[in-house]
Amino acid sequence: MFWFVSLPTLLFVVTVSFSESTTCEDAQKACSVIACGIPVTNGTPGRDGRDGAKGEKGEPVHTFSLGKRSGKKLYVPNSEKMPFSKVKALCAELQATVATPKNAEENKAIMDLANDHAFLGITDEATEGQFVYVTGGRLTYSNWKKDEPNDFGSGEDCVCLQENGLCLE
Repeated sequence: MFWFVSLPTLLFVVTVSFSESTTCEDAQKACSVIACGIPVTNGTPGRDGRDGAKGEKGEPVHTFSLGKRSGKKLYVPNSEKMPFSKVKALCAELQATVATPKNAEENKAIMDLANDHAFLGITDEATEGQFVYVTGGRLTYSNWKKDEPNDFGSGEDCVCLQENGLCLE
């Protein structure tokens, strides 16, 4: 496995399945780093509305955008440098997967989120030259840089997305 030591910042992106009917509880089960909710300054009114019984003041809630949505996927970045094996392990721990773009829209969403190179969930570790998704199945979409994939130095088995949206092995 090849580790890009010379890269200033290496990102990985995880995906979680996302649908319009997903509740906060479901989203939190899918990936514990996604904050669900709306910002509230002084809590919300009681069940009887503005003139209902006086309740305790609620705690302020702070939320922020943590990723980028594309279709039913939510991409979440992490700027920590780590080898591909650790990226896969971290994603598994979060019950998520390494980003696997399956069309140009998803590829662009990942590119927009990454500040530099980002690992993709695509590899030819099992059989050199036969790229598959880490989730299983043959590669259905690719956006290779010119002269890639090339297995440079016989040590490249994982795929990185460059800041220009092209893939490197």
